[in-house]
Amino acid sequence: MTIIRGMEEHLFSAIECLERVEDCDDALVSASQALSAGLAASVACQDLKSSFPAIVAELCEALDRAAPELARATAGEIPSKEIEVGIRALRALLSEAEHTDRRRRQLHVGLLSSQLNALHCRRELEKRGGPLPRSAGFDHLASQASTSVH
Repeated sequence: MTIIRGMEEHLFSAIECLERVEDCDDALVSASQALSAGLAASVACQDLKSSFPAIVAELCEALDRAAPELARATAGEIPSKEIEVGIRALRALLSEAEHTDRRRRQLHVGLLSSQLNALHCRRELEKRGGPLPRSAGFDHLASQASTSVH
């Protein structure tokens, strides 16, 4: 019962995150979180459509609604083909039970989620003047970290 509740939570979380893609400034983060939640559910259950038909249908609809906004939000910094492959891979994981390319599909979803998160981080760093400056304080912290790991 706990596992089923956990999968439902992942699916509902993905839907909520995708709904935020259209309505907020952090579309990249919301989409990344949605993909991660859908991916987690697909890892826990190979037949999501049979187990949660209504939720999966709602999630697939949310993916379809969010896809155009996601393409706009990335402004070509992530090729539209890669976005399309990641979205299609998640839809396939949600809709199909066992498939020989299941792991590859999961990897595409994970890759797109990571790319969206990385793009968000790069943009936020640029807003704040780029990467952290190489200052004496930063160098000191970096050297402390490298010497404390044995």
